[in-house]
Amino acid sequence: MNYAPFKKHINIDVLIYLVLLLLVILFRFLVLVRFGFKYTDSDQTIMWLGLKDYASGVFHEPRFYGQAYSSMIEALVAVPLYKLGLPANKCLPLINSLFALAPFVLISFFTLLKKSPKMALVITSIPLLLPVEYSLLTTIPRGFVAGIFVASLGCLSIFYPKSKWGFFLLSFTGVIGFSLNFNAVLLFLPCLIYLFLENVKNKTFYLYTILGFALGFGIHFLVNYFYVLHPFNDVHKIVLHFSFSNIWIGIKKIDPFLNTMSPVFWKTGFLVLFAFAIIGIFLFRKKEHSKAISVISIPVFVILTLGINKVHDGTLSIFYSYARMYLAIPVLLAVSLSFLKANNSKLFYIYLLLPFVYLTYQVSQLNSVIEESLRPSNDDKVAVATVDKFTSECNHLQDICNTYKIDLVIIVNHPYCDFYDYGCTATMPNFPKTIRPSYERRTWRFIEDENTVYKNILFVDIGRNASSNQGALEMLPNETGLFVLKNNTKRTIDLFNQLPVPYRQYK
Repeated sequence: MNYAPFKKHINIDVLIYLVLLLLVILFRFLVLVRFGFKYTDSDQTIMWLGLKDYASGVFHEPRFYGQAYSSMIEALVAVPLYKLGLPANKCLPLINSLFALAPFVLISFFTLLKKSPKMALVITSIPLLLPVEYSLLTTIPRGFVAGIFVASLGCLSIFYPKSKWGFFLLSFTGVIGFSLNFNAVLLFLPCLIYLFLENVKNKTFYLYTILGFALGFGIHFLVNYFYVLHPFNDVHKIVLHFSFSNIWIGIKKIDPFLNTMSPVFWKTGFLVLFAFAIIGIFLFRKKEHSKAISVISIPVFVILTLGINKVHDGTLSIFYSYARMYLAIPVLLAVSLSFLKANNSKLFYIYLLLPFVYLTYQVSQLNSVIEESLRPSNDDKVAVATVDKFTSECNHLQDICNTYKIDLVIIVNHPYCDFYDYGCTATMPNFPKTIRPSYERRTWRFIEDENTVYKNILFVDIGRNASSNQGALEMLPNETGLFVLKNNTKRTIDLFNQLPVPYRQYK
């Protein structure tokens, strides 16, 4: 290994590298304090409950509760922090932020060590050049970035293009990353193309790549087979299909997909695709054809993914952003830049003014961007609340449960359905069992409750009034949509049928 470039520039370049890295970490910590630790959404509370279950050694299903895709690996990794006493609303955004920043740190470090120290500085500065919305989106623990993080580990093989273990690692982590989240495929494929072109005649490449694929797909198959055996655990189903008409629709409104992923040019996200094209052309002129083809494939893959229906399932809200499908793009930019070598001229350091200027602007705009992101709209897909507001709601419900000695909370209709169902259970030590019959993600809760008789039950149902409860429920005074059933003698499933309470099929 040639360390000469590294040693030659170790003093100034390593110092600047560490300063930039520190600035990236400090800004992300600021985002955590002002946003990640302070706000949550209804889907995050499912992750909170997963964390509580994992910390207790309980593993109900291998993916995000109630669906046969994505995962809660963030919750699994956060268990040590949780056991040390850090609450779910802090340790999960923290782990998610580590997942989001790690690819830039790893790629820049290997670039610093093996290729171009100055280009490593450019890669390290990417998070400082991205819009504030990128930092917000990658702070939210909802399974958006875990797959990209895992796939990025395999992409380090580009620094060892002849290593058999690099071949294996790339294919294995690529499949696992894809299994964790579909958006990881954007990161994996260009790296695979590069290694393939570098090793077309290398039999070892095919052997170890196939071994990595086989092991990865074996794990992926076993995870998915759980939902074949337990089809009612797949509540939030996803059906994927591709159409060229979707590509055209996506191209016409491409900025909502890419603005959040575009360094420097925050309002013209499509320019990031031209950045890859420019890098690719430059590499072609340098006769580095494998690298060039790999980089130029990136905008092609991005355009093709616009044909997938799920990509268009989003809103302008940061909590359900179109951009979540393209979180691999800034990491791909880091990969592409690692192929280049920066000029050793001292004039290069003028570039460093750019991340410092953008960081200053991001800090000044952070609060206003957060406020804009929290503004309610008609197309919101998830409920959003401050952690303090959510905790207050759960405390109030728990006080009511303690007063009436409630054994079960049935959530029928409320804007905070998921907050109450999963969040209160995750955060309140002695909160009663909960169930949301119409869309309960925890299929095992139906199995536990169907033949169980709970003596005192609290119903949360803002759609029910006193005249429609058939005299069985007592409306609580000074409360909206809260009813108590005392001294119950019926099985839970019989109550659902009698009152009636709509419930989904669970077996």
